[in-house]
Amino acid sequence: MTAVLCYTTDYLSLIISNKRVSYGKYAEAGYTDEYEKLVNLPEMGWAAGAGAAGYLDQLKESLANTVISSVQDIMDVYNKVSTSFSLNPFYSEEDLNSSAVVASWIGFDEEINSIKFRIGVLSSEHIGQEGMGSLRDNQIFTLYPIDYIEDEDKIRDLWNRHGWEYQFNGDINALFEKMFTILNEISSHSKYVSSTCDIGLQILLGDGIYKVKFSGEIDELINEVKANCIHERYQLISRIGSND
Repeated sequence: MTAVLCYTTDYLSLIISNKRVSYGKYAEAGYTDEYEKLVNLPEMGWAAGAGAAGYLDQLKESLANTVISSVQDIMDVYNKVSTSFSLNPFYSEEDLNSSAVVASWIGFDEEINSIKFRIGVLSSEHIGQEGMGSLRDNQIFTLYPIDYIEDEDKIRDLWNRHGWEYQFNGDINALFEKMFTILNEISSHSKYVSSTCDIGLQILLGDGIYKVKFSGEIDELINEVKANCIHERYQLISRIGSND
C-alpha cells in the first residue's frame, strides 16, 4: 500500500503519489523508495494507485497505451484488466477490490459549455459496482496506507485537524503547501509511506493548459513552496495553447 492525494477544481487537477512500494501486505519482505508510481497518460493526464502493485501497474500501463476518447473507454480498460487479474490465482478478490487507481483528464461540460478538469477513481471497493466515479471539486481525496485503513481514528484525527475541503483561490503554492503538509504527516506516522513523492499537475493558465511533473522530498518541497521557488522543479510535459 501507499498514499496518494488528489484534488481538482475548474482550473486544475493534481495527483501526488508516494514512492514507497512494500513487499508483502505488511512489508514483511521489505520495501523500496525508488518506485515511480505516477504514470503519464499521453491521451489524458496522470495516474497513480494504491494496492496490489502488479495489478495497478498493468491498469496504469493499459490506460497509458490506449487511445481514450470517452469515459466509457476508461471503463473498458478497467473492466478488461480487472477481469484478467480476477482469474490469476496469485491475486485474491480482496486484494483486487481494495486496490484503486486515480486518473486525471480534461473533459468538456456541456452544461457550462467549457472544459472541465476531472479525476476518476477506478476501484470497486471505493466507488461500488459501477467501478468509477469522478471526484468532487474543491475536496482533497486520499488513498491511504494499510495502517491508516485499519485504524479509522487516524483518518478521523487527520481530517479533523486539516479538513478535506479546500477552496482554491488561484494560489497554487498555497494548495501545494496544504497537500504536502498532509502527506508529510501521513508519512511520519506510516511505515508504508516514504518522505519522497511524485507530483502530476494539469493547470489552466492565461496562455494555455500545462501538463507538469516534478518530484522531491516532502520537507524540501514544503520549504521551496514557502520560498516561492517550487516552480524551478517543474518538468513541462506538454502545453495546449490557443495558437496550437
